[in-house]
Amino acid sequence: KHNLAETFITKLPGSLTPGSKLAVRDFHCGKNEAKTKKACLSRMVYDWADAPYSDLKDKVHEVKPGGRNNPCAALAYSLKKDFPASGDHAPRLVVITEGLSKCAYTEALEAVEDHKDKNKIAIDLILMGAQKKKHNGYSALAKRTGGIIIHIDNPGDLESAVAKYAKALKAKTMEKIEIRGDRTVYSALPEEEITLAPGSYDLVLPQVAGITLANRHLNNVRIGPGEAKVMDIRVKKGKIRASQ
Repeated sequence: KHNLAETFITKLPGSLTPGSKLAVRDFHCGKNEAKTKKACLSRMVYDWADAPYSDLKDKVHEVKPGGRNNPCAALAYSLKKDFPASGDHAPRLVVITEGLSKCAYTEALEAVEDHKDKNKIAIDLILMGAQKKKHNGYSALAKRTGGIIIHIDNPGDLESAVAKYAKALKAKTMEKIEIRGDRTVYSALPEEEITLAPGSYDLVLPQVAGITLANRHLNNVRIGPGEAKVMDIRVKKGKIRASQ
């Protein structure tokens, strides 16, 4: 299974969309650490890099199997440690595990909710022979964040798993619009109806080709008491054009 995980990681560059960054962290827990809430030993095997991801294969090959940990607790740690506010990059985590431990779903979800980019984060699980009775936490976490689960139960599943993951990463998705109030941040899909308290709001559009982050903001949109407002937002010459 270790060799399958290594091969899956080294094939990832062929699945990524242009402009993606990639990093790999390895987690290792000894028997005593696995029974406590102490942070497990981990290291960044391959630090954030752009394509062509040179030395990825060699760095991953250095990782030795051993020990066990709670993958979802490790995921929570990685979210806090490795993923600052991502700017134009949508954070996506892929956890590769045998699933020997149940997923610490609550801890992982709290880490997602605490993250500045919580509406963008997707968590994918690559389960290698994981016991079905321990799948619930993983399934809930992937569903909650819009991620996917892929099972690799034997070497013959590897190529189809890589192809499936590549297809998922390259599929077009509708991203949400961020709506910022005085003390609260909402999100909504385009054409979705949302109820807001009267006040002034700033809108941040999702990443759109040809528009810089600074030009994705639409500020001071006012909502009056009992008012229903429909906004037609278009992009022209790299800037937002909004009409009501």
